[in-house]
Amino acid sequence: TLNMTRTSLLTLCLTLLLGGCASTPTKETSVISEDAPVDKIVAKADEAAVHGDYLAASTLYRHALKVEPDVDTWYRLGMALIMLNEKQQAMWAFSNVLAQEPEHVGALQRVGLYLTSKGEVEKAREYLDRLLAVDPDNWRAHNALGVVADLEGEPVEAAAYYRSAIDLNPDSAMPWNNLGYSLYLAENLVGAEENMSKALSLDPDYSAAKRNLSLIFARQGLYAEALKMMLTAESKITAYTDIGVLAFKLGDYDQAELLLAEAVRVSPTYNAVASRNLAAVRERVRTIASNG
Repeated sequence: TLNMTRTSLLTLCLTLLLGGCASTPTKETSVISEDAPVDKIVAKADEAAVHGDYLAASTLYRHALKVEPDVDTWYRLGMALIMLNEKQQAMWAFSNVLAQEPEHVGALQRVGLYLTSKGEVEKAREYLDRLLAVDPDNWRAHNALGVVADLEGEPVEAAAYYRSAIDLNPDSAMPWNNLGYSLYLAENLVGAEENMSKALSLDPDYSAAKRNLSLIFARQGLYAEALKMMLTAESKITAYTDIGVLAFKLGDYDQAELLLAEAVRVSPTYNAVASRNLAAVRERVRTIASNG
């Protein structure tokens, strides 16, 4: 559905900005005297972060903040928490940054992107507008405001923001892909394909653009091309299921039945989505036949 595709767009836009991974603390990076000066605690935390030990880094930053609630330390804690995938805790840290420094570019960007990823469009727009007020050339803010506009059902506004992001950073595949997806939602398949192809020329491994191009091919009835493209980004199960569901929605019942039956066949466990849609396709075909 349209809501589903917009949610997918949102996720794909922000994956590279909000992701993180946990780490295991090591003795070398986490041990420091309890009464060490704050600057040495922060330096030790920075060292841990450089080595990818974000759990140790976050522990040390928290220790330093108990002694001296410094803006830079709050921000570093927030970044470490993002790498640990503790996004809500990271937003708490960034809120402490903004309480002391309301125009802090990094904190405004992180909070704005997080709120966008949660679909809290009004709050997201507030932070992103504040970000552009102090950093008008921030392409990530323009890109995220495009996502916000798409979620609000404003494709023309969204496209304008994506184009601004492209003007500011033409070498990033993300805004090209997002502009393409926005045009796809607006039924401009030619423009969508052009922009997604540009995204792939910049980043040939960009799975989001590959998925999106496959949807455009399917919309044009080019199911072989759609599957070929989708299989470079997704598993066979996902590719056959997603293209099959789209074929069903487009009324291409013969193609939908073939694709969904194959998705059911290759699934090692029960494929609820493919099975449910396959049953619906067959019921629709029987209804058409009986009325014909």
